[in-house]
Amino acid sequence: MMEIYLTKTLNGLIPSMDSDKELLKKIKIGDSVKCKITRPRNIAHHRKYFAFLNLIIENIPEELDGKFRSVNDLLDELKMQLGYRELRVSLTGKEYFVPKSISFSKMDQSEFEKFYNDSISLVCTHILTGTEPQDLLNELVSF
Repeated sequence: MMEIYLTKTLNGLIPSMDSDKELLKKIKIGDSVKCKITRPRNIAHHRKYFAFLNLIIENIPEELDGKFRSVNDLLDELKMQLGYRELRVSLTGKEYFVPKSISFSKMDQSEFEKFYNDSISLVCTHILTGTEPQDLLNELVSF
């Protein structure tokens, strides 16, 4: 299977790099191909999300102190609350949920943006109650 990066222009999609151009040359004129369009993840946005998680941990309200031992605990809680989870069945037949991965290979940029925005809303509603989403975003502007 071939994987290439394309850039949208006014004239359509064009290869992003020379290596992508070379891969496209392997497709004959008139051949039909099946494409799955995804937006590659933005590493800066990913880092900003983890800065957001650290900001929450550093400013956790007293009544939630100790609930999240780490950024990963908070991340898992947000994933579970936002429905980014999958159902599993134990050896004894008991059903349980585990958080899904937000790795680059599991979530494209469009899905990550939704997860990011939903996380901010959830935090403002249930963890840092009374905080406006825009105030949190302003704190993260330097990332």
